[in-house]
Amino acid sequence: MAELVHITHDSDDFSEWDSKIGSGIATSAGAALGGSAFGVEATPALSASFATWSADPGVALDALRFAARFDRNTLALSAGTTALIMALTWNDLLKIYLKEDSGFYKIHIESEEDDTSVQSATSTATVPAVEVTIEARILRASSDVASDGAAYVYVNNTEYVSLTGLDNYDNYNNWDLGNFAIYNLVSGGSPSGTWYIDEFFVRDDDTQIFSDTFRVLGLAADIDRLYVTGLKNGVFQLYRYLLDTLAEDATIPEFGSATDAEIDSLDRGLLPAVKPGVDGWPFLFGRDGNDIQVQLSDDGGDNFSDISDGGWASTKMAIALLPAPLRSDDLIAAFADNDIYRSSVIGTPTWVKLGDAPVTLRRAARHPTAGAELLLAGQAAGEVEYTHNYGVSFEDVSPAVPDEFDGQTEAHADDGYVDSGGAYNNTGAQVLIANLSQNFSIWVRFPSVAIPPGVAITTAYVTFTPDSDYPTGTVTVDISAEDVDDAVAPTDATDFNGKTRTTASETWVVGALTSGTPVNTPDLSAVIQEIVDRGGWASSNAMQFLIDYVSAGEGILRRFQAYNHADRPKLHVEYTYGAGIINAIEVSL
Repeated sequence: MAELVHITHDSDDFSEWDSKIGSGIATSAGAALGGSAFGVEATPALSASFATWSADPGVALDALRFAARFDRNTLALSAGTTALIMALTWNDLLKIYLKEDSGFYKIHIESEEDDTSVQSATSTATVPAVEVTIEARILRASSDVASDGAAYVYVNNTEYVSLTGLDNYDNYNNWDLGNFAIYNLVSGGSPSGTWYIDEFFVRDDDTQIFSDTFRVLGLAADIDRLYVTGLKNGVFQLYRYLLDTLAEDATIPEFGSATDAEIDSLDRGLLPAVKPGVDGWPFLFGRDGNDIQVQLSDDGGDNFSDISDGGWASTKMAIALLPAPLRSDDLIAAFADNDIYRSSVIGTPTWVKLGDAPVTLRRAARHPTAGAELLLAGQAAGEVEYTHNYGVSFEDVSPAVPDEFDGQTEAHADDGYVDSGGAYNNTGAQVLIANLSQNFSIWVRFPSVAIPPGVAITTAYVTFTPDSDYPTGTVTVDISAEDVDDAVAPTDATDFNGKTRTTASETWVVGALTSGTPVNTPDLSAVIQEIVDRGGWASSNAMQFLIDYVSAGEGILRRFQAYNHADRPKLHVEYTYGAGIINAIEVSL
């Protein structure tokens, strides 16, 4: 038994498929998932369109698996609509659908039994709007009179939906028409957008296709045990290990069902802290909106409760427990824009401010030998710093490392202008700020800004090149950035005006300009700092600057070259970062 097929689309064609029927399916570099050069891009179709691969193992099979990487991308289905995305088409043994349900997307499966009746089920869990793995596992009934076959569908190796008690024995004895398909078929509604599929696998046994992943979120240790929190295939889990052997002591595989996105809302994960001398599960701390939560029981249950009364607006958090008997019931915490607080974890919380932290706090720990002292570590101006006296005085432990980024707009939609009358243009050869019959404002979007989160921005500006001489007058504008993690270009004037601006902004008084001579904006470090400090910012996300008209003399304008010129808008950023602060890692098990 072995892998029958593994298609990764190394070229922009369908030569590795047996057939393509209908329309709406094409290979695309933009649809590449899992590192391949090209993937399948499907545009919703109400008539069947699919690409297939046929197999004939020549023997009856007791088990079978097929899988692919999937991203629902911009797919939009109307209420109750289903989209068939993958299938074992011979005898309709298993079909996998994406099903719209009250604004969410779930996995729906159908399996035809030997008597041609159809069994079906829909998952309760929803498919996240990111790249995922979808894997089907089919088990054959033990005899032609038994009904103990089964079908399972896993998303990121987490079981989403299953069918058991299937009478499918005869289906596995009739294998000569085994067709596996990437489908593009929508039932009802008015679908729009596209979805992606890539790295299609088929195995003629029960060997798992996609490997498990574990994203580490937090660590803590007592005298003889190590506690690890993290996401295994998108599900939160807590592990306990014996330190002398690192043998696994106990796990809680069913510890809640939080998805990666939900865990991220808890300050990128649940952080453990251990009271020394107490054998059991650690205290777990996290954020729910602006509330700090703690799970105090030792049974590993998913029973978090608030220990704060809201108002914690910071996205940063560090926690630790002081060792018994010294203030053994006190939680030492760093919340609320890096102010350091202490509170009892027993009874009604009473927060006592201990000091101001001049850093972005990332981690906290007990000092191993210094009694009641606490270690806190974080970053300030790119340098890693720590303290051991409640955060009043920090010391540098690593130098700042300088780096820089340079980028340009990459598509017509990345720059454009709107005017006060509602006009919108994202295809022009120039962008302009002006006081003509209307007032003009512009946007500039840089789609892949490779700046790590949390670094210290030291210098930043956007460079524009004027298309003509402008010897007289001035135009005053206000420059901010769109206050989101990954900016999307505006689609009309209303969208531009409605975008949320950063709190930080810079005034730019644009004076005399010479044609072809580049001009830089004022320093935008504070604006960009606000973006890279966002909890959801990631390197290579898009960053967009919104340049709003403020004032100018009548008839005064400044016009700059846009995307379709070599001297289109450019972004230059210089920053520093420290070494040694780790938030999360992802490994294969």
